[in-house]
Amino acid sequence: EGGATSGRFFSPGYPQNYPPGILCAYRFVARPGERVRLDFHRVSLGGRPNASRCLDGRLDDKDIMVVTGGEQRDAPLLARFTSYCDARAKEQVVSPAGYLLLRFEANSDDVTGQGFAGRFGFVAMHRLQPTAPIGYGLGAPRSGPGTDKDLFNYTMHFDSRRQRQGVIASLHFPNAYPKLCRITYQFTGQPGETVRVSFESFQLDEGPTG
Repeated sequence: EGGATSGRFFSPGYPQNYPPGILCAYRFVARPGERVRLDFHRVSLGGRPNASRCLDGRLDDKDIMVVTGGEQRDAPLLARFTSYCDARAKEQVVSPAGYLLLRFEANSDDVTGQGFAGRFGFVAMHRLQPTAPIGYGLGAPRSGPGTDKDLFNYTMHFDSRRQRQGVIASLHFPNAYPKLCRITYQFTGQPGETVRVSFESFQLDEGPTG
């Protein structure tokens, strides 16, 4: 937290190895109408690299870092790094609203890593879409039948007083959008104005047939 609009963040002791048995929390709070953007340039948590398990490793790994969209127990889980992450791993995380919590915990054993380094910034909401959650709280990603409580709900606001034109896209476009999400795009014009939306690409899951 603080008054800077952008800057860098590091694990304790970086670029030296972080000490064992630590628990750290980094809180990033944006102004109204802004999102928080984190760009991780290096992540090394003291384990054997395994790219396929870097972002979705088990929570019982000895050293772990998670990024959530809030402090509630069921806050959207946006990123998770474990001891399997290679030192060259890169990742960008964008907040659904104006807040991100980064929580880093290391076991008490002597096997540690260099830690992590990255940059933070605060940007207008219309400039970046939020990172789709991979789960909620510190639990595993949700699965099974979709219900309202399983959905990730978010509303994106576009006001002609701030921006008169731009580009919108579904989450992860041009890749497939994630399951269990409901995103509302709200466009507000001034008196005497109309809103025009032109779709250049439109493809949805057809769902089961028969």
